Amino acid sequence: MEKKFLYIHKFASNIRLKSCYFCGQIETVPHLFLECQFLSIINRVVLYLLNSSCEPHTVCLSEKMFRFFYFESFSSGTRYVELVLISISRFVIWSIRNSYKYKNKYFGIKYAVNMFLSLLKFRLKVDLTRMKSDKYLQTWFLYDFVALVNDQIVFGDQLSFSFLNNLLNIC
Repeated sequence: MEKKFLYIHKFASNIRLKSCYFCGQIETVPHLFLECQFLSIINRVVLYLLNSSCEPHTVCLSEKMFRFFYFESFSSGTRYVELVLISISRFVIWSIRNSYKYKNKYFGIKYAVNMFLSLLKFRLKVDLTRMKSDKYLQTWFLYDFVALVNDQIVFGDQLSFSFLNNLLNIC
């Protein structure tokens, strides 16, 4: 952000601004996590999952959420779910970007969405083993992500790639 400010205001003309590996715009933290058109599908998945809860509020992603994990949640269970979803999405975006930057490996958006869903499902399984069952129910059953059948996790339709592909028109 400082480089961009100095460059724009002509304080430093020799600063080389890095461009986004996906769309060619100037790469900044807000651009990478919020504005990049290529990576915005991950944000749309997160927004869909957050807004599919039974709570009556609508979540909008902001720079404050991505930088500081700041949420105005109504319950600790909802805040936990928001933190998990945002954390996983940040990890996926950063991993995809670094794979391209350092390893010259290009992964498409389908790969990114599948990576996000796989990590979320893994987190749901881990939480089942580490949380007390009533806490798990309070936290994750607000959302229709999972159901327990004979103490086994059954994932909801929202966590299937085909469902999200049809809903969000993933290329």
